[in-house]
Amino acid sequence: MKLNVLVVDDDEDLLFIAEQLLHVQNEELELVRATTAQTAIQLLDEGNLDAVICDFNLGPDQMNGLEILEWVRDEGKDIPFIIFTGHSREEIAIKALNLGADYYIEKGDDLEGLFTEIGYHIKKVVRNKRTEEALHDSEQRYRTLVQSLNDLIFVVDSENKFSQYHSISKNEQIEPPEKFIGKYISDALPSAIANTYINLVSETRASGKRQSFDYELKIDGKRRWYTADLDLHEDKESIVVTVAEISKRKQAELDLRNAERDWRNTFDSIPDLVSVLNSEFEIIKANKTMSDFLGIPSEELIGKKCYELMHHSSEPCSGCPHLETIKTGIPASAEINDPCMGKPYLVTTSPIQDDQGEQVGVVHIAKDISEQIEAERTIKESESQFRAIFNEAGIGMALVMNGQILEANLAFVRLLGYDENVIKGLTIEEITH
Repeated sequence: MKLNVLVVDDDEDLLFIAEQLLHVQNEELELVRATTAQTAIQLLDEGNLDAVICDFNLGPDQMNGLEILEWVRDEGKDIPFIIFTGHSREEIAIKALNLGADYYIEKGDDLEGLFTEIGYHIKKVVRNKRTEEALHDSEQRYRTLVQSLNDLIFVVDSENKFSQYHSISKNEQIEPPEKFIGKYISDALPSAIANTYINLVSETRASGKRQSFDYELKIDGKRRWYTADLDLHEDKESIVVTVAEISKRKQAELDLRNAERDWRNTFDSIPDLVSVLNSEFEIIKANKTMSDFLGIPSEELIGKKCYELMHHSSEPCSGCPHLETIKTGIPASAEINDPCMGKPYLVTTSPIQDDQGEQVGVVHIAKDISEQIEAERTIKESESQFRAIFNEAGIGMALVMNGQILEANLAFVRLLGYDENVIKGLTIEEITH
């Protein structure tokens, strides 16, 4: 592969030496000479150059190397550019690099070493430049192609080359077919996607069955998803590939997964035993609290009868609110104190309906009320103890609210000489005046 290198220097002898030394080092280097800035700019304008080596000082009344470099960059040319000079000045080097020079090299007495270094840098910068251009061309090709992947049909022949293409939409913008028709899959697509295509093409030929896969591409900084269906052509060798963009579907799936995760986190954070049951008393969903209570992973609860797990029974328990909700379609509740559950529970059930109002399930919540029942028992015991003390006290006692007597013990009644049933309801004012 020939590399056309423009060497700009006002020293004819140096140009001759440069041509000899660079060509000896690398026969691929073809030197183009220029002894003036005007000639150099004319050659640069004509193009067909792969790199430039330019002396800083080109003599009086001439643009210097930095000015030529600045002109090149202002013209939008990104050709590799090397500045070399006999003047060791730091400000020149800094300005050269700031203007976009690829390298800045000082001349010395060792011309062979100088041009060996220059030859190395030329090959390096040109190789890097061509790699960048190839990547850019590839990106542009894939971007243009992908922009058209809104239901496209390709035909891959027996050699895994694109042989035909059809766009379903007449308005689709795509590269001209000659850009990819006749090319191997591996040459027309990014390697990771190409490898998957090639494997699925082989599977489709071997089985005769459709193969499909989804893949993601980053286009203009955005991630986009596509799906490809591969079917065997009627000739039994070619493969028909249908491609469509599915970015919206993938985003919807992601949103659904996130919503499911959020719902599951909320569902699992509820301290009560929560499940969703169908009309056959089978568990559709169960939260972590219920899973932990039963000692069975949530996924293994699905499809099991709730009364078999909760009550160790072959039928629903007496007074089951779930049965009531199934029959009536309205919420129900009941206190269930089954020894199998170990504690008393308040069980509530609420129907789940679809858009047509049809019942499709029941939310079943079992709340541990053992502490509540114990608290109620304690209150009742305290109340009984208080009443006994109140009634048997030797001094007169009465419970008064807003001036009205609600309760009075026997000592109070005897003290005032009223009948026990009459004194209740009287006011303090009535019994003291």
